[in-house]
Amino acid sequence: MSRPLTPDDSIFFNYGDAKYTAWPTSFTDVLPEAKKDGPVAILPTKEVLDADWLKDFFDSSKDDVLRQEFAKGILLQPNVTAASFSSGAKALLNSWGNSWIQTLAVTVPPGPYFYKDNALWQVLRLFDDHQGAFLVSLRPAEDGAYTLLNDGSHGWSCCSIAVPSRLTVKDSPETTGGSGSGSATAVAAYEWVAIGIGTDTNGSIRRPAQCNGVFGLRPSQGVFPQDGMFTVFKTFDVPGNFARDLDKLASFATKWYGDRLPKKSTKHLLSRIVLPIDLLPEDDTPQQRVFLDFLKDFETHMGITADRISVSALWAENPPKEADGQGMHDAAAFRDKYLQLHGRQPFVSKFVQWRWNVGSKVSKEEHEEAMQRMKAYEDWVLDTVLQMGKRNTFVVMQSEDVTPKYRDDPLPLVSPKSYPTSWRNADNSMQ
Repeated sequence: MSRPLTPDDSIFFNYGDAKYTAWPTSFTDVLPEAKKDGPVAILPTKEVLDADWLKDFFDSSKDDVLRQEFAKGILLQPNVTAASFSSGAKALLNSWGNSWIQTLAVTVPPGPYFYKDNALWQVLRLFDDHQGAFLVSLRPAEDGAYTLLNDGSHGWSCCSIAVPSRLTVKDSPETTGGSGSGSATAVAAYEWVAIGIGTDTNGSIRRPAQCNGVFGLRPSQGVFPQDGMFTVFKTFDVPGNFARDLDKLASFATKWYGDRLPKKSTKHLLSRIVLPIDLLPEDDTPQQRVFLDFLKDFETHMGITADRISVSALWAENPPKEADGQGMHDAAAFRDKYLQLHGRQPFVSKFVQWRWNVGSKVSKEEHEEAMQRMKAYEDWVLDTVLQMGKRNTFVVMQSEDVTPKYRDDPLPLVSPKSYPTSWRNADNSMQ
């Protein structure tokens, strides 16, 4: 939804060389008795507010917007009162020119705001675009569209870009698929990057490729040596690559494989397309419709109709005798060494933390048994699903719907279909 770009009613003000703008939020009538208009800071919930904590919170080197001038008015979260301040904190606030402290009736994200007419306005700092990288400076409007950021009336010589406080916006990097996301992003973004290199353990070539709209190649495990490669789980780890152009990917891969390229011809085998229907996402989404359109085009190109199969049903009909799986764990040595060198645990995403926690409950004996079962599962897939040596099989599947995901977001409830290679003990069938 869009509308004509028109100047807005934003507030503009300066503190020294720093320029700011502010615009309305949905937080109105925030205090029972209105205070004088001006900059304010909303503090997070904290039992004791001392001087050292205040200095750290208002440290301008940690935030692009917040500075001590916003301490003139202090707003506290519900159930927090001025009694939470230590005597040293109160003295520090007085030295910064604080004139009032009030408690909010509702929870509001902490950070710098402009208090006007008993309402809160979001404050952003304006940075000049000296290099002329931006054609125009916009700001979000209340209806979800965008409007022109009107800074021309202030005589500033160039366009200014409004940057929000890190305290009032999500400051978690958006993930683009996995450890190969940097290479995939570069290939997608820059025409002068034709090929990107990455590694794949649990999808770090496949998922970044689909998240960034490029082609990804994950070779079969064991084709390339792992010498010099940082490995996480050697049984799964393989190098891979990305490209925007399929012909360039094929050309690079052919030279990359060299004499490792399988010599055995499959031209004499009948081609076959397999669609694992039980591994498709359940929801009818635009991405799924695009995927199914691609499948139709592929069927037309190959001149064959895809076999719609249920992997779970195949497993139930003819499982290998070893089918009874558990999780696995292979990162303890890395964590122990990191802790020894740095005196703290390494930062890892919540998903990796979850996987490590699962793996930490698996003993060495259980791990070895799980590896044997995984090998049995691999052999079963090659023989029953792919029909290796009998058919030249293409497996076409949509692994997920790609939506914005942030590194530090809480993990969603995991559907069994997200883990098609796990085995369920209760009925000896595969999820």
